[in-house]
Amino acid sequence: MYAYALALQGRKSDASSLIDQMKPFANNTDGVEYYRNPGSTKSTDIETAAYAVLTNLKVGNSKSDILPLIRYLTMNMNPYGGFHSTQDTCVGLDAISRFAKIIYKDPVNIALSIRGGLEEQLKITEDNKILVQRNKVSQVPSELDIEATGSGCGLLQTSLRFNTVTPPEKRKFDLQITGECTNSDCTERSITTLVSYKPDGKKSGMSVVQIKMITGTVADKDSLDKLTDDEDSNILRTEVENNKVNIYFSEISNDVQQFSFDVKEIIKVNNPQPGTAKVFDYYAPEYSTSTTYTFGK
Repeated sequence: MYAYALALQGRKSDASSLIDQMKPFANNTDGVEYYRNPGSTKSTDIETAAYAVLTNLKVGNSKSDILPLIRYLTMNMNPYGGFHSTQDTCVGLDAISRFAKIIYKDPVNIALSIRGGLEEQLKITEDNKILVQRNKVSQVPSELDIEATGSGCGLLQTSLRFNTVTPPEKRKFDLQITGECTNSDCTERSITTLVSYKPDGKKSGMSVVQIKMITGTVADKDSLDKLTDDEDSNILRTEVENNKVNIYFSEISNDVQQFSFDVKEIIKVNNPQPGTAKVFDYYAPEYSTSTTYTFGK
């Protein structure tokens, strides 16, 4: 990031020097290059690679120097074009799109022949090069034989999705949430949340508690705004997004942090389903804990 900032200031020689100093710390395997610090998250690794791409582009390094970093980014891109968090997605897509401006200057005309669990003939031309073509592999597992002919540059990505259950002992957060009625007819309610970080002696990075409201209820914005008044709470900000409340923490420690906010009933709903809540690391959303809540009668 510092090297990219220097490049943006026009100090290209200083930025190039930093890039050269980073090279010995790069991981290079099968034409893929990335940087990883012990204990870093996948999201941080993606951001680092993206800033390395942006810096190399800004100082005018060759495509061959940048391509191994681009391979790493595209390998870690999900099927929908994003990465792990909002931040690494913004930086990652910026890097890929700026690189694409260089390599897509020449006309593209590529024919793909796919055999195996999927029999398909695909073409990438000037008319459809900005479109995503998707095909489902009918037989899993299977081996795909892919042959590409023609000229130009394109991206082929395979994605396998499956569900797993995260063992409780691998969850990094503890989360408890309760709802209660605060008046006789339960039109006014409150939600209380307790959250903590499990690994002893450690703290999380920026984290989010996300609470999905039960149908027919809304969060009281005034009470949400008051959560940021307590400097000891580590709450950075709150937001209401559709029927979800997002509460952003600068960090979550081993000490249990408790917060409450008011809820109002706007529509009477018979037998509403429980609400859901989860806490997750902003930069590594795969580290999350979920639970449900109801309002007592």
